[in-house]
Parts: sequence; C-alpha cells; structure tokens
Amino acid sequence: DRIPAEEAVLRSAEMVLGRTQWDQAWAWASRPDVRYRHVDEIMRDEFYEAAPWRAADCRRYQIFCTSQDYPLKGLHLLLQAVHILHPMFPEIKLNVACQGFAPGAQNDYARYVWRLIRKWKLEDAVTFLGLQDAHGIVEQLKQTHCYVTPSYIENGCNALIEAMLLGVPCVATSVGGMLTTITPELSGLTFPVGDAALLAWQVARVFRDDKLATFIGETARTVAKQRNDPALVEEQLLSAYEELVGLGGMRGN
Repeated sequence: DRIPAEEAVLRSAEMVLGRTQWDQAWAWASRPDVRYRHVDEIMRDEFYEAAPWRAADCRRYQIFCTSQDYPLKGLHLLLQAVHILHPMFPEIKLNVACQGFAPGAQNDYARYVWRLIRKWKLEDAVTFLGLQDAHGIVEQLKQTHCYVTPSYIENGCNALIEAMLLGVPCVATSVGGMLTTITPELSGLTFPVGDAALLAWQVARVFRDDKLATFIGETARTVAKQRNDPALVEEQLLSAYEELVGLGGMRGN
C-alpha cells in the first residue's frame, strides 16, 4: 500500500540518501537522474561501548536472531536449519528476540512457526525472548555462538550491524543490501535466499571452527566500527545537506 506514496516521494526528491548498493540501484532504476549520496547510520551507544565477543566466552552451539512475526524475516527458514543441525549438535539452542510468538498467538505466521517447532520437536531448543532493549541484545550477542539474519529481503539490517560491532560471527542471506553490509568469507558468511541447507552449513562452519569464527567476527567489528563511526556518518550527512542547500541557492539565482 505504501508503494505509490513512496514512488511519489522519489519523483519529487532532489536527492536520495542511502547506504547500500541495492538501494542506490533501485533509486537509479526508478529515477536515473536523481542525486544519490551514501550516508551510513549511527547505531545505539551500547553497541560501540560493549566489549568484543570472544569464542572462549560464548555458549557453544547457541544462535541468536532478531525477528518479526511475518514470513519475509525468514524465521521458519532458520527453524528448518536448526532442524537440520540438531542431530549433529544436540545441544543447539536458538534464542529469538521478537514479539508476537507467544504460544497460542493469533497471527497466522506465528501459528505456522509453532507448528514447525512441534513437528521437528524443537520445543527445548527454541526460546522466544520477547522484545529486548539494547542492553538485553548486547548480553545475548556476547553469549551467542553465531548471529543469523535469515530474511528473504533486507536493505541495511541494523540488527546485523549491531552484531558486527560486537565482533560476533554472523551468517546472513545474500540478498538486497546485505552484500554491501557483509563481504562473504571476510566479515561474515552468506547463503542464498531461502536455502535452509546452506544456512545450516554456514552455521555449522562457525560451530566447528573457532579460528574462522574469530576471524570473521574481528573483521566484521573492524569494518563496522569504521563504516558506522558516528563522526564519519555525521560528516556524510552534513555534506549531503550542504549540497542540498547549494542546489537550493542555485535555483534561487
């Protein structure tokens, strides 16, 4: 329902601010003459200040994910991956920060998720944490073995960037803007959209190889601290605003 309104805004805009190659491509495809400027986002203070993740301190075979109660976020896909992994890692745990998945939920997707949990006998492996504030998410990230974003579509995922800032080894769908956020095999591991087997495979690599987990986590932390540095983002934003002011002055003349 928002598409016509968003298209109207884009047609009237003099400049589009974005943070991924994906949103730049779609802005260009919708209006090739629009000015596009790259401006990253500043994350919450807690994620810059937190001590980095360490393999030695994590809870082995624990996965953390943030989600919503609709299919595009891909929680059902992550559950399928946990189902695949469970025989190999009987102690596997999935903690999900979200709302809307309480037992007996009326949402059709939430009911579907619970059917999958019961079908695959994952009741003891999956915990829904409800909504978490920044401190709660930091604590989950510090103790998790792997963070996963299983979405079917994303642009720039703030939850993923927050995990990267802590140096948590991350696995994410190679879709939309995610490949601007993560460089595969360097700052994270990726899998094709909708592919539960490859998602499980990548998580298993993290579980089995502390050197790999530490490498991609440390690289992610370095990348995110540079890319999402508040001073740099402020500079990007002010530069874009100054350009817009200049364009307004040119029109006035």
